[in-house]
Amino acid sequence: MEHAGNTFLVTKKEARALLAYTSRDQVRVNLQGIAVDPSSATLAATDGHRAIFATAPGGDPWGLPASPGAPVIPADSWGAVIKAARARDFVAVQIHRAESAPLGVAATLAVVPSHATAASLDGTDPRDAGATMIARVRLENTAPPLANVLPRYERDDDDTPPAGLIGFNPRYLAALADLGKCLHGNTPIVWRHRGELDAALAVARADDDAIWRVVIMPMRLESSSRGTLAA
Repeated sequence: MEHAGNTFLVTKKEARALLAYTSRDQVRVNLQGIAVDPSSATLAATDGHRAIFATAPGGDPWGLPASPGAPVIPADSWGAVIKAARARDFVAVQIHRAESAPLGVAATLAVVPSHATAASLDGTDPRDAGATMIARVRLENTAPPLANVLPRYERDDDDTPPAGLIGFNPRYLAALADLGKCLHGNTPIVWRHRGELDAALAVARADDDAIWRVVIMPMRLESSSRGTLAA
């Protein structure tokens, strides 16, 4: 994953990992896509139950604004570009001003060859880099305050969970497989969790120093008299 100015460059696997965390709820349109924040070099997505954050090397992992504002690229457009990309292609994401768009900004998504870099693409037409597909999207929705979702674990002494059972919806954990495909086989995913009512935070640093974080909300568990669990 690379970032320069208003441009992100992600692999097909990274793009899929982000897409896996978008909402399918037709009512919550602002969750049906990937939030793009060039100021912190972070891409993020959430469906309201879990969230994923990818911060490019050199970016600020905690730099997402606390208030809504990051524009959201619709999941349909994002997915269409992924399908057009071959295994070694990159997906370039450019944010630029567009006075005719509801938010005043638009996105250009492009499939570019593996020799492209974010720095060479920023502020240029992807066709100059040999793009094989280009999609231009007027952005209409902003993300919720995603900075408020991220639990901050700053002291290891505070990370020991109290005694008790902690449960997570297996469907939400399954999407971690998409993140695993972005990482080297020896790259660990570190879990941080304080207690049964707090969100869990999974953190991994990729080979290129991009920081990937996944937040998953827990399920409430009850112990029955027969020793089984009911959520």
